[in-house]
Order: sequence, then C-alpha cells, then structure tokens
Amino acid sequence: MGKNEPQSRRLARSKKQRKEATKDLKSKNFFAFFDFAVKILIFYASAVGCLLLAGIPGLALQYIPDAGFRFMKRVKPGFDDYYAGVFGERWPSLRAALKKEPAPVPFSSGLLAPYYLDAASLAAARALGESGNCRVLDMCAAPGGKTLVLASTLGREGFITANERSPDRRRRLLKVLDTHLPPDIRSRVGVTGRDAARWGLHEQNVYDIVLLDAPCSSERHIVLNPKYLESWSPARIRHLAQQAYAMLLAALAAAAPGGRILYSVCALCEEETDGVIRRAGERLPEGFTVLETGCATFSEKTLFGRKILPDTSRGTGPMYFALLRKAGENL
Repeated sequence: MGKNEPQSRRLARSKKQRKEATKDLKSKNFFAFFDFAVKILIFYASAVGCLLLAGIPGLALQYIPDAGFRFMKRVKPGFDDYYAGVFGERWPSLRAALKKEPAPVPFSSGLLAPYYLDAASLAAARALGESGNCRVLDMCAAPGGKTLVLASTLGREGFITANERSPDRRRRLLKVLDTHLPPDIRSRVGVTGRDAARWGLHEQNVYDIVLLDAPCSSERHIVLNPKYLESWSPARIRHLAQQAYAMLLAALAAAAPGGRILYSVCALCEEETDGVIRRAGERLPEGFTVLETGCATFSEKTLFGRKILPDTSRGTGPMYFALLRKAGENL
C-alpha cells in the first residue's frame, strides 16, 4: 500500500471506502429517525391517553396535531356526531323524519297543469306575496317550482327573470316553464344562466322582488344517499355558507330600494340559515330590515326567519326562509 501502489488500485480502494462510509451514514440516519419516530408516537399516545382520561375524547380525536406525519391524520366529526351536537336529543327523531320521502303537494293556480312540490317550498315562495306588476328575479330558479308560484300572480306589466347557472338544470327549468305556464305568462318569464354571486356586475337596484333559494347542504338528500353520507364533511357547510353569503349580498345589490328579498335554503345548520343573514347585516348594517312572514302554523320562529322541519311538520321540509326589505324607497 505504499507510494508505488498503482493508481487504479488506489481509486478502487477509495471508492470502496466511500461506499462503506455512505452505508454506515445511512444506517446511522435510519436508526436516528426510527428513534425519533418512536419518541413522537409515544408522546402522542400519552397525550391522547391523558385527554381520554380527562373525559374529552372529541378533543383527542380532532385537535392533536399531526407534526407532519401523514399517518397521524386528524379525525373529522361524523355526520351524526355533528348534527347531534347541533340538535341534541331532537336529532334521532329529526334524522328518522329526514329519511322518509315527503309527499309533494300539487300547485295549479294559473297553470296549464299541476306542479308537485314540497309544501315547505310552497310556503317559502308564498312568503313573498303577490308578484303583481313587479320586476322579479329568481336567482337560482331550477327546477322551477318557486318560479311557477311567483308567475301565478304576475300582472300584465310584470316580468320575471329566472336564472340558473347550471346548463343541465337550466334545461330542466325551461321544460318546467314551457309545460306549466300559459303562453301569455310564459312570454314574460325570461331565463338566464349567470353566476348568482356576481349578479351585481350586471344589474344593481333593479328588481322589486328577489328570490334567492341558495344551494345548500340539503341534509335530507345526504341521509338518503350512502355515497353522500360517506363523503360528508363540516367543510362542506362552511363552503356553502360562504357561497350563500356572497349570493345574498348580490341579491341585495340587485334589489331596488324598498324591494323585498326572500332568502331560503333547505338546510339545517345555523351557519347556512340565520348565520348568513347575520353576516349580511354586519356587512350592511343599514342595508336592510327583516320583515315578518305569514306562514303555516307548523313553522318554527328563528332569530331572523322561519324554519320548517320534518319531525314537527308531518314530513315536509326542511326549509328555512327569511324575508328582507332593502333600505330606501322604491320610486
């Protein structure tokens, strides 16, 4: 191994030494990481155990951070756990009522043929009163039942804009209108496909009546469909509540001063019901007032509106609605 050692042999020996050093370093790093991972797991197991012993398993499941480990995934609350927290002892009976399909009622006033819809939807649409000769906007109109209710009292100088962004749902809306409305009324109902949340970019201070039946959680459909039930998350409620809030601000912008706005959803949670009205009021403290609604006796009073829940209304609902009047005078 002296200075006369061939260069090729020295290079081979150096390469072998580097490989052995790299292997040794990898081995040390592996055992160091393994030791670290074991300590982290022991720490989290101890933390979860302490929380369980303290009687707060929900915190143990939801709020232990994952520290970058994908396998330490936070457990989200389940659908039933979430709504049991909202409704308490009422939830089992309410859930059972949601699983039963409601019997639709026929609406035929001024129509060519009866249209069948949930009694709660009919009650919500009627809360707006007669359309008369007003300019009316139905911001999320499909499938069209509430539009038909509004059109049934439309005067000869009135006009309805029925909006539906989804092309498939818009085709269904057109079919419903064409099938049920007499030609003279149908000629005064236009159909558009705009984004309801951005309506203010097109029109402001125009409509005497605005109906916003916003997309929502629709818990009845969730409990009836195992696929939806499995994929449900509280994040869905937050997303839909934010979307409804943006749409309500657009509805208030579209309404003429003194105009009436009905906000409705077939959702259960406060975030999508009174919570949306509260947020709009905080954003526009002088922008509108809340009106009383004449409604069937099976509805329940809420902070800003009314709700109809199937466990106390012979299966109809759920439906929430609140009637607002935009500030100012309609000239």
